[in-house]
Amino acid sequence: MVRYISLLLLVIVVACQKNKNDSDFKANEAVLDQETYEACLIAKDLIYNQGSDYGVSCYDRYLHYSWKGQTEPANKQLQIASFNLWHLGDGTVPGKDIDLVASIMNRWDLVAALEIMKPSAQVKYGSHHKVNKSWWEYSQTDYDPEIIKSISISSPKYLELLDKLRLLDESWSLVLSPAAMGSSVNHQELTGFYYRGSVVKPKVNSYCGGYACYLDLYGSADKVARYPLVADFKSGDFSFTALAYHARFDSMKASDITPDIADDRILSELDFYDKNFNPDGALRAPMAQAFRFVELNVIMKEIENLKNTINNPKIILMGDFNLEQTANNNNIWDEVLGSHELYVEDLSSISETNRYASAYDHFVFDPDIVPECAGNQARAIDFTDSSDVPEFAQAWRERQLHINEIMSEEAACLKLKFNNKGVNRCMTELNLNKLYEKISTQLTYNEEKPYLHYKNMISDHLPVVLPCSWY
Repeated sequence: MVRYISLLLLVIVVACQKNKNDSDFKANEAVLDQETYEACLIAKDLIYNQGSDYGVSCYDRYLHYSWKGQTEPANKQLQIASFNLWHLGDGTVPGKDIDLVASIMNRWDLVAALEIMKPSAQVKYGSHHKVNKSWWEYSQTDYDPEIIKSISISSPKYLELLDKLRLLDESWSLVLSPAAMGSSVNHQELTGFYYRGSVVKPKVNSYCGGYACYLDLYGSADKVARYPLVADFKSGDFSFTALAYHARFDSMKASDITPDIADDRILSELDFYDKNFNPDGALRAPMAQAFRFVELNVIMKEIENLKNTINNPKIILMGDFNLEQTANNNNIWDEVLGSHELYVEDLSSISETNRYASAYDHFVFDPDIVPECAGNQARAIDFTDSSDVPEFAQAWRERQLHINEIMSEEAACLKLKFNNKGVNRCMTELNLNKLYEKISTQLTYNEEKPYLHYKNMISDHLPVVLPCSWY
């Protein structure tokens, strides 16, 4: 009975959160993911709860894992980065080195983090969520404090990464989207901003009615796969709005390109693009890129509305656009971006065989409005190059030497005795052997695919960084 009452209370809490300030903001209705929200409540009440220097806020428009200290910028500089973390948390890359990822991210102050898997898609955490939830339900009753102190709670990978960052700097915090989005069930992702709280802090903006929200694209819900996450930040005298964006990779249907999402000029450019690169009309890669331009065009139009809504027009769009700038598509970029400029032309996606593949990761902003940030100095950080990330070689060697320890962590069991019922979340021997083989393969140097282990330990994308300063 206690569990059912707790579940009812959770539903009521979610409903109240969803109705909060709806009259002030039309977007982000019905976007809250139940399990992502539950993971936030579990973290708030059972992980960061006892005399902690950290706070947790669970809202329908954003989730906030914060540091309670004071922001005191040591200098008038800010390093902003965008990083596609490639399947953070799911079973695609169990060999991913979270310590190494945190070490790389600790170079910067604000990181737009893409491709974060939602809790239900995270292989290890997904199997533990019911156990965590049972403990959370128990904690909402007249519980025994000694029992709560003794329990083991598993965290989603995005919080594990946050904890690793906090070992390097206690002030690291996270603003996370409230629900995963994607073009299909298999491409559902969360988006977040990791930020160094001693240097930069989020601030309330009038567009969201809070620290963060999805860009209001609900009128084009079938045209944009993943809405950018919008959040306002302030460091010293520099206040700005950041948007983290991961573009679709697949194609929309040709019938989806209509004047309501792409004006006549864009349609003309796309027609030119299609005729010159797809003479047979097949939906090959160039046409898929055309669809991504349509998606970006929808986003840029809403950014103009965002500019008119917020008090500060300093807007920076960053992320994985799945689009390159070439001589053949410069005119399309110009039409879509308007007064905004595209920064970072470095190859930023990893090829397993040839090191680099595509220049997909960018920053977009108007340099006249955001003079604090040096777009011409923005670049990709190459973790395949020892001069950029010297710690990779040692991390890889240690990862290979301690694979058995990695396996023991991945295969850890959670056993729960609750109301005379036992819940045992352990891997079967067959699945454990499969996981061992997968991790071993991912961490082994492959002569035919010499860059595969970089991809499996970190990501299939290089992070890109934008330096900002003011006087």
